[in-house]
Amino acid sequence: MGEPGNRLGIPTRRTRGNRLPVNELRAFRLGRAAHPRARRLAARNRPRPPIHLRCGHCEALHAPRRLRTDLSHLRNRSSRCGHRAKCHLRFERPRPVRKPVNRQPILSDYPDAVELLDALGIVVDDTDEQRFVGRNPCWRGRDLSGESVFVKREDRGGTRKFFRMRTVNAELRSAVTVIEPSATSADGRIQVYPWHQSPSGSEQLAAGKLGRNVVIAVAADIARLHSTATSATVPAAEPLPGTYGIPSLPIAALPGLSGGQLAVWTLLHSDTEVLDTANATVLADPPEHLRRYIHGDLRTDQILLDEHDEDAFAAIIDWESFGSGDPARDTGTFMGNLLNIVATREIVTAKRAEAEPDWQHEMAGAMMRSREFMVDFLTAYFDGRPGIPAESIRDHIRRAIRFAGWHQFDRLLACSDAAPTVTPFAKALAGVGRTFLLFPDEIDEELSLTDACTHTR
Repeated sequence: MGEPGNRLGIPTRRTRGNRLPVNELRAFRLGRAAHPRARRLAARNRPRPPIHLRCGHCEALHAPRRLRTDLSHLRNRSSRCGHRAKCHLRFERPRPVRKPVNRQPILSDYPDAVELLDALGIVVDDTDEQRFVGRNPCWRGRDLSGESVFVKREDRGGTRKFFRMRTVNAELRSAVTVIEPSATSADGRIQVYPWHQSPSGSEQLAAGKLGRNVVIAVAADIARLHSTATSATVPAAEPLPGTYGIPSLPIAALPGLSGGQLAVWTLLHSDTEVLDTANATVLADPPEHLRRYIHGDLRTDQILLDEHDEDAFAAIIDWESFGSGDPARDTGTFMGNLLNIVATREIVTAKRAEAEPDWQHEMAGAMMRSREFMVDFLTAYFDGRPGIPAESIRDHIRRAIRFAGWHQFDRLLACSDAAPTVTPFAKALAGVGRTFLLFPDEIDEELSLTDACTHTR
């Protein structure tokens, strides 16, 4: 017997008393019901939260064996707590428990930080307390004497390791300009700094106000750091941020991930070429002859400008990842951060009115605009290390390009912390990071980075 049809001749199937066209039935099964009857059927079959019964006398919660639309099966039945259902039980749908998204850290949540401030006689005025978004909880407060303080609590003790090394190593002490903490906890995880009233390098770059002289000054400081003789007792730098999910995500981390982060990790884990290349290059331990003191997480937001002159470099901060490692990690991360912020400024901010920009064209333009900063940075860096031969410069730059590519994935993970999904711009930026990571030779030739750094040698 043939399949039944309707007056229009469209084949239909009977589903729970409803006759739906086959194409609409297929759409209903896929969750894309467009036919009115399919929508009604989908609404009727949509799972609902269970109904519980709460005793009005003792607030005991009970789950009925069967769900009915009336109370007839409970009229003459007593609940398990001993009270008659007819008088005291009432229907109640439990509300879903929603996890707070991106809740700002409060100082009182960290008793060790409060204990340190109390021991130092510093009381943060709660009415003036400010909080900041980042990997580590940070606060700005004003003590009772009127002086502003900046409190930072980190999970690792890398900052303490760095300042201890500066104490005993005069060469390291004179290499880079830093801001000394006014107090630290015994384990070095909590630091108190005097408040520095000036913008960071990332704020100036995002506003299009970062001067070339600042980039050159940072490069000179990092060149001196990398030229410092490395002690064999100094441990390796902390792992790159965003590598906790490689080669696989731990099950314990899944409940704390947002939809955007899950989408990013799905994107990464499905690209075996990227993971294999990253494990063999940027995530691998560097050979001993390349190891130098490195900052470990050199980004433009780690650069503070002068309080009295926003066009002058003041200090490099956040040394929690300090240790020995590949110097290309510092230069590459800084280059990748320059590209990331310039692309965000030029595409997301300037092109906000456009419905769907040409991502490939826009990313190519952002690469060329950030090239000026990259060339200034690399030229000043290698000028500060005059003994490096041209072939070693080429090798360093191509390793740095790989680190710049991986930095795009790191920023993608950081920015998707509270995002429900991955935006088209973020995917385009991840595509740029993939190209940098897999094809550093082609990127070097396209941007002429090695040629710009070696033409005077």
